[in-house]
Amino acid sequence: MNLSKRATYLIFLLILLLNIILRYPTVPNEIGWDSFVVHCAANSLSEFGFAKWWLHPTSLIGSYPYSIASSVPFLISGISLLTSLNMNISILLYSTIIGLLCIFVVYILASSIYGNNDNLFNFIVAFGFSTSPAILTFSSWTGPTRTLFAVVLLPFILYLLLKTHQSYKFYILLFCMLALGITTHHYIYFTFVIIIGELLLKVGGKFRKYICINEFHKNVCYIVFFAIAISLPFFTGLFMESERGYSGSRYGFVLMLVSSYFRYSGLLFLFALSGFLYLTVKYEKNYQEWFFLISFALLSPFFYIETYMKWFLQTYIFIFTGIGLSNVFKIDTFKNKKVLPIILILLSVSISGYFQFIHFSDDQDRYLDEKSYASGVWISNRVDGNITGTSQYTALRIYSISEVPTLTLSDMLNYINGFLEYDESKIIKKYSMLSLDYYWHNPYDIDNVDGEWYVNQLPNWNIDDMHFKNFRSTFNISHFICDETDNSDEFSSSLDSSDSTNKIYSNGRISIWNYSQEPNLFN
Repeated sequence: MNLSKRATYLIFLLILLLNIILRYPTVPNEIGWDSFVVHCAANSLSEFGFAKWWLHPTSLIGSYPYSIASSVPFLISGISLLTSLNMNISILLYSTIIGLLCIFVVYILASSIYGNNDNLFNFIVAFGFSTSPAILTFSSWTGPTRTLFAVVLLPFILYLLLKTHQSYKFYILLFCMLALGITTHHYIYFTFVIIIGELLLKVGGKFRKYICINEFHKNVCYIVFFAIAISLPFFTGLFMESERGYSGSRYGFVLMLVSSYFRYSGLLFLFALSGFLYLTVKYEKNYQEWFFLISFALLSPFFYIETYMKWFLQTYIFIFTGIGLSNVFKIDTFKNKKVLPIILILLSVSISGYFQFIHFSDDQDRYLDEKSYASGVWISNRVDGNITGTSQYTALRIYSISEVPTLTLSDMLNYINGFLEYDESKIIKKYSMLSLDYYWHNPYDIDNVDGEWYVNQLPNWNIDDMHFKNFRSTFNISHFICDETDNSDEFSSSLDSSDSTNKIYSNGRISIWNYSQEPNLFN
């Protein structure tokens, strides 16, 4: 369906307004877990003027001890410095811009498949992708490194790969985007699989005139290949995320997997299935359709890695959704009928609205609550010393505001704050670049004190224990953050039963305890 320019501009405007409404903050501060590690890394950039975690060339991409993929911390720090906004608000601005930018990026990706002669398809893809629960979760006041890649870079890389079929000049821009991608997130490794699919398609095109295969046999070959690829992990256990705590049957795992993809894609996921099936059996596919089918099949063994693929596959899911839903609109029974699209849009937006307005209503563990924010401000003005906390993520979130050296779950931040020392002689390279484990796991290990281990053990210690005294001495910890809504651990209980004069701050949720006196290790 080809729309007029006026209708095109109006629909763009409506989709933009809808996305702004859906991203309107429903909580007082930043959301997430990994986002606060990025937040603190950006803080250090603004404070020191350089990346303290750059210890090795692979530190740039986060593959070396005490490092993080660098592009997002640099981007957020740059926004903060240019606008004079604090880092918390800068992340809100960054995530909102990314969320709105993806509308246009995904639209041009969709238009590269059927051109601008089918604007309905292009808008379905742009609308569905930008308002899906997964993309809203990743682009609403949060800044983990995977946000930039999954929301904007991947659709743009796919677009550039398709354009190289038309002109080689797009290879330069593609190389730049891949370079940016590798400094953004390890998702870049999955794009290598997509590039292999593109190369296979190009090679196949070169030999097409020598090999005559009718459309039916092409489709059969594809179905067989896809069935083998997607079922291989099911029978071998390869890539199945058993470490996520699932201990049931393989069938139960697949059911959980499908429900997770449905949850993060929304109602329109049903049309993705029909769109994929239609495209699989369709005759006379164009180059772009084969590209998505082949690369999707090559990615299929990784579907079982739910932690990553539920975000990575959103672009593919909504390309297939656009195909499936466009076909519904083309059926004569539904022509000129407004009821069906209105119902679908309302239901889809309602599901997305659930994630945005209900998902965080009673779960303060998912964001920086106001009392934790106030505690961070108080610490920044009143505390001179090193801090840690019994509630791991609460301490990390408070540190993002206070910027007072805090021992956290992130050893990258612990190194930046001086709790850990870098000794190159203790770095062990576990895997070669020729090994798949190099890309699947952290290729380096370090034989050194692990700050994360101490943070995890702290709740199990009593303030009178020798372990606790050694811990304080090792890291020179003077103050402790305690979450009063969860003081069931041994350390918090021992604090409550100790001298109350050590409690120097409390706001009903967060308390700060001062133990700045040097411990006596011989008591």
